Amino acid sequence: MAITFYLVTELILDTTIIIGVYLLGHVEEGELPIDGLVREVREEIGIELNRETIQLVHAMYRTKHDPTGDRVDYFFIASDYTGEITNMEPHKCSELQWFDIDDLPENMMDHVKMGIEHYKKGIIYSELGIDEVVQNPNTR
Repeated sequence: MAITFYLVTELILDTTIIIGVYLLGHVEEGELPIDGLVREVREEIGIELNRETIQLVHAMYRTKHDPTGDRVDYFFIASDYTGEITNMEPHKCSELQWFDIDDLPENMMDHVKMGIEHYKKGIIYSELGIDEVVQNPNTR
């Protein structure tokens, strides 16, 4: 089973909450999810998270994600970090953008949108079974 994690960050500008969602990859064999999150954040967006501020805000279990099997997705918030957010992998990601939490882009994967919606509602765990259709907009 693969574990995927997302870092959900909030910026408060006046009264508007802006959300950034970073698909940060997977844990390595023998690696704990928080350790993988910290490593992936450093590798992909060039910042060092303050581990004491990392909070799990949603976990999602997905059966039969793909031929490799089931997935567990973790959505985290980290409220403190050092460094400047930088696209460390321009060969994989053309740009970083911020979106209002209530106006997310159309081309997000459905399960990521679902995870964010659950986070907004305070739901910390969800499951997607084999019969549920979750679209990846990049493969439609």
